[in-house]
Amino acid sequence: KEQKHIPMLFWFSETMKRLDRIDENCLRRKAADETVSHDVLFHSVTSLLEIETTLYRPERDVFNGCRYSLRADKP
Repeated sequence: KEQKHIPMLFWFSETMKRLDRIDENCLRRKAADETVSHDVLFHSVTSLLEIETTLYRPERDVFNGCRYSLRADKP
């Protein structure tokens, strides 16, 4: 159990949240509703670092769906 049920924590500076267009409220909702495994780590970090690879799977990216578009009403 100790090896399978561990917390995952991401910390973002305000600048990083803005530059990566991270919707923090969306991530909080996903965290409350979904359980993820360590399989998401590679895909999530790859997307944050904007690395392009054929190995990336958006369905395994915890940030997928929690990025806002660049609109006038967002910072």
